[in-house]
Amino acid sequence: MIWRCEKGHEGEAAVKSRTINKTGCPYCSHNKVLAGFNDLATLLPDIAAEWSDRNYPLLPTQVTVFVNRKAWWKCKDCGREWNTLISNRYVCDHFCRYWLDNSICCFGRKSRCLYGRFPS
Repeated sequence: MIWRCEKGHEGEAAVKSRTINKTGCPYCSHNKVLAGFNDLATLLPDIAAEWSDRNYPLLPTQVTVFVNRKAWWKCKDCGREWNTLISNRYVCDHFCRYWLDNSICCFGRKSRCLYGRFPS
C-alpha cells in the first residue's frame, strides 16, 4: 500500500508495518534518502564539503547523516584524509582524524566537537 506522510512524502509499506510497528515515513525517519530533504549535503553542507573524492561514485546527496556506513573525508584545513562512519561526523562535525590522534581538534575548534567539550 502507498502512504503519504504529513510532509507529503510517499512510500510503500504494508498496513502492519505502519499500524502495528509504527514505522512512519521512511524519509522523515531517515531510513531512506531523499535528496534535498534528509541527505548529508542538504542537512550538513559544511561536513559534506569535506567529502572525499575517494567515495566516488557515492555522493553526499545519496546518504543520510545517521547512516552507519563508513566514508572517506578530507580535512579542509590540513588536507589529510581519514575514514569514519558518516554518523560519527554528525556527532562531532569538525573532527579531523589526524588532529584527534594528536590530542587536538582542527585549529582550536574544540568547542564545536565532543572532544573539546569532554576532554579525556
